[in-house]
Amino acid sequence: MVLNKRQKLIRPMLVIVSACMSVKLIYDNHGSDIAQWIGHLWS
Repeated sequence: MVLNKRQKLIRPMLVIVSACMSVKLIYDNHGSDIAQWIGHLWS
């Protein structure tokens, strides 16, 4: 029962942390390109 409750907590945290790290890596590598692309969309 303890493992099951921990699993319910750990899985969403793992997904959230992985998604945040992926977004950060993409932004670090392509941040300026993304900013230019968004700038073109707004103008």
